Amino acid sequence: MRHPPNHRTFRRGYGLVEVALSCLMLAAALSLSLVGISRMTVERQTIDRRVRADQEAANALERFLRLPWDKRTAESAKSITLDEAARSRLPGWTMSAKVVEQAGPSAGRKVVIEVRRETKPGDTTAEAPIRLVAWTYPTPKGSDPR
Repeated sequence: MRHPPNHRTFRRGYGLVEVALSCLMLAAALSLSLVGISRMTVERQTIDRRVRADQEAANALERFLRLPWDKRTAESAKSITLDEAARSRLPGWTMSAKVVEQAGPSAGRKVVIEVRRETKPGDTTAEAPIRLVAWTYPTPKGSDPR
């Protein structure tokens, strides 16, 4: 028996194929989204660590510059390190400081505070160190810098 020409014939299982393909496309879109979200999370954590390290360097520099002129020396700069709380928030990071004497008519000192993450050779996730530099000069006799 033949169907009349106006009558449509339905193929069984056709809707099932469409549903399976749409599920496959949804899974692909979700996996790409999760990759993007995980990358953003890693970048956010890296930025947070760098901001904390920058704050620690700024705090150390400020504490060092509050010392009297005769105590702002290369020897006293060697004692500058990350404190215990900062080490727990920044595992694998170290802080170092150096003071360079500048000769000349306006003799001053260049203070460099550096915070860096310790990496192994060949590590591709190495980050640039955070370096703060300040120039300090002796105050004239009798004047109070504060």
